[in-house]
Amino acid sequence: MIPHSFKCYPSLLANSTKAQRRSYCAIIANLFSSLFISTGILFIKKSHSMGSEISFIVGICGVLTTSSLIIKSVTRTKKSPKIVYDGVKKSTSESQSIPKKFTNKDVACTLLLGLIFCGAYTHFYFYSLNYITMGDAFTVSLAIHFVCNIILESIALKELPHFLTLISGLLGLIGLVLICQPENLLNFQFDANYSTGVMFGVFSGVSGTIYYCGLQKYKNVPGLISQLSYFVGPILYCSYDMGVNEFQLSVCGVRLRIFALCGCFMYVFGGMASVQGSQLSLPSIATLLKLFTIILGYILQIIFLSETLSIFSTIGACLIFTSILLQSFLLIKIRQ
Repeated sequence: MIPHSFKCYPSLLANSTKAQRRSYCAIIANLFSSLFISTGILFIKKSHSMGSEISFIVGICGVLTTSSLIIKSVTRTKKSPKIVYDGVKKSTSESQSIPKKFTNKDVACTLLLGLIFCGAYTHFYFYSLNYITMGDAFTVSLAIHFVCNIILESIALKELPHFLTLISGLLGLIGLVLICQPENLLNFQFDANYSTGVMFGVFSGVSGTIYYCGLQKYKNVPGLISQLSYFVGPILYCSYDMGVNEFQLSVCGVRLRIFALCGCFMYVFGGMASVQGSQLSLPSIATLLKLFTIILGYILQIIFLSETLSIFSTIGACLIFTSILLQSFLLIKIRQ
């Protein structure tokens, strides 16, 4: 008997075992993504590194990691034994599952998607950490990602949003305004640094939405190629800044550099898990599971970074959490 929650995967109902395995892998991948990214950002914040430096290092580490895995996968495929079925030779891996069809154009589009939009997503996100806390950066980026998903789904389905969608969108907008430090606005003060950080978070959320929606279109592209696309962009975006600084890092302490390197690799593994999770699940499910990133972000910043939360940021984060939770369950309900 198929669990009731699996009805949101209509294309997978023909094979319940495969649907269950796919759903469990999606949940695990998204949860691991939240855990690794939150922990990685904690190490990065502890290193006091600049956003452009971290974005560049993440890109280098990610490209090296995924490229080595691709080379290993290709080598293993070439060495795999051949099995004959009906006079046709097939490899062991091919006999176990039907290979997905994809073209060179699909691969090129996936890499170009990552080069432009995922590069902007990662670049602007790390820039926002120079101005606002990691919890606020998570919340702003995910809130914009959530709102853009609502707009894109409405356009794709050519239907007016559900009234609960409008309510959740309004809650998210109010929460975003509260996070933008309205106590300064009420006192007729303008915090340029904080507003700059929020702006970078907004740019990051919009770019991330376009990137992940694009991945849904190119699902047949092998996972390792999609994961490689996640890291090629930051190298391009930060090459100029790093070149101007002659590729010198701003932090000189050995311990700080170790923190930065550990954080970058944690972020790399989190990014790979995020791409895998987005390919295995619906956008609404992936967004729901990424809520743990907000929770972990605020918990880690309070415990390890001694960063306090203002009452407005706390209320705003709760409203955005409620907003995304409401919309995610609504989308699941509609697909049932």
